[in-house]
Amino acid sequence: MRDLNPSNRWPKSGGVNPRTVRTMCAQGRIKGAVKCGRDWMIPLDAKRPIDRRVTSGEYKNWRKEKGER
Repeated sequence: MRDLNPSNRWPKSGGVNPRTVRTMCAQGRIKGAVKCGRDWMIPLDAKRPIDRRVTSGEYKNWRKEKGER
């Protein structure tokens, strides 16, 4: 069997909220995560998924008209 780590221990090494880790597992964003009862088991060699939030500021003030900026 593969080396698996409970989902509540993985955030400590990754710096991520445990709830966020469970959500990423449920969405299939962490490769190899397996649900055992109510907990998620994550492979020891699993990498943190790419952060998909926009950080470029591209959407800043997107509701304003072009002339109002």
